[in-house]
Amino acid sequence: GLGTEGCGGMRLMAKRNLKQMDGLGKIPKSACLSVPNVPEVHEMLSEFGLDEDEDLALAAAVTHEILLGKESKWHLYLTSLPEEGEDIPLLWDDDELRLLEGTDTFSNVSMDRKRYLHYWETNVKPLLLNALKIRAKLSKHFGPEVFFRAISFTLSRAFFVDEYHGEALVPLADIFNHKCSYKPLEFDVWDRDDNEDSDDEAEDGTGAEEVEEDENHEFDIDKETDLEPAHRSMFHITLGGQDRGSRTRGSHRLGKLSDGALLSPELFFGRKRLEGYEMAMALGNFGNDNSHLSVVLLQDVPMGKEVFNTYGEYGNAHLLTNYGFTLEHNIFNEVRLPPLLKSAEVVVGSRVARYRMRWLCCIAQDESGTPGKVARSSAKAADSGAIIQARFQAKCPEGALKFAYLCALQSKEFDDLSSKPNREAMTSLHGISESEVRESFAASEILIHSIRLRLQQIRRPEGGEPALLDPVKVREARQMRTTEEELLVSAIERLNLKKRKR
Repeated sequence: GLGTEGCGGMRLMAKRNLKQMDGLGKIPKSACLSVPNVPEVHEMLSEFGLDEDEDLALAAAVTHEILLGKESKWHLYLTSLPEEGEDIPLLWDDDELRLLEGTDTFSNVSMDRKRYLHYWETNVKPLLLNALKIRAKLSKHFGPEVFFRAISFTLSRAFFVDEYHGEALVPLADIFNHKCSYKPLEFDVWDRDDNEDSDDEAEDGTGAEEVEEDENHEFDIDKETDLEPAHRSMFHITLGGQDRGSRTRGSHRLGKLSDGALLSPELFFGRKRLEGYEMAMALGNFGNDNSHLSVVLLQDVPMGKEVFNTYGEYGNAHLLTNYGFTLEHNIFNEVRLPPLLKSAEVVVGSRVARYRMRWLCCIAQDESGTPGKVARSSAKAADSGAIIQARFQAKCPEGALKFAYLCALQSKEFDDLSSKPNREAMTSLHGISESEVRESFAASEILIHSIRLRLQQIRRPEGGEPALLDPVKVREARQMRTTEEELLVSAIERLNLKKRKR
């Protein structure tokens, strides 16, 4: 029922009408290039300090198999992959990488290069020298370049197989192209064992980072921090039994799924279901067969249409970093703002902003439940920034709104608020709406100042890019900047909505 078609690459087309729950293929787990399937590497992970880092361990295993050449059982599969690695920013030269200067991608990739080089010299290289035994096998190919090539494959192609195998390169599963789609909402399909109150914050569209809040986040008003995005591949499900190793968001645990639950789009997409953005397929263990992975459709695909995978709910920055491409229209675009404390200092003064930040931090350390969440999310926005997301119509996250509003309070208003018991004060702050923030000139100016700072970083100086650069990379970098800029402009327009109405 599937056929391939060239299109500057490869895509899989339906040769007949395909129905929901049709199987597209089965892949033996023994065929997956996972760490346990490469015993020469697997047995030495602890000795060389890689047993706690699954991504680096997989990259080491893939490097090992590349260096084995024809002796590797995955030789034919590996030779089908791009000879120079996937075309992701990690492998771009310095001039090409400067196309991304001012974006989070630029700083993240620069740090990743240093980190990977460190691990190559101190962990991976010694392990491979030991595992391959005969150094002559390594010859001129033995260097960080082959390791970086392996990393490009693991970043762009790895899937979660199960608890034993972890992430792996999965032949066949990695040839489907990406479509911007929602992944099923786990809390609508799966059993939940804790964090019941996180659902309320997800429902009002306030930003994902507040749902997956780090309870141990330490605030330092003199130090900026950043968060590294987690890598996830195709959604992994189980039908007809408990899966031992599915990755989920937050603390949701996979329960037993029935055929009826899987076939219900309302259950799969819940409140956030949007027509045209449903996930098309899934990779997982079906029934009692734990020796194979199955690729199964989650919706009908008419004859002649392409069958897409969904790599994840990723914005263009993540797609470019991990997969080497961007989308012109991507509802998952997001931009991280600078720490709001800086903008608050400009608008209301350093003394006021820092004093109110310290007050929040004290409450964040002392309180639990909703009051503690309000304090932590507000302090986190001040300390390490907030994320503007396209899927929430460029609304500033709740933590950013609360911190801006708090800093904008007149002295008497703040004194009245801070004189209340902590839980009562945070309950009052929790009740502040976006429209109230817009009505406060100082609060909206704090947010707009932060957004404009980010716009200045993203906007590239006039004059164009050097003519000798790869036009494809120039286009992708420009498109990422453009979509991020549009999102930030939309956030400013949203904050100015009340002013325009007046």
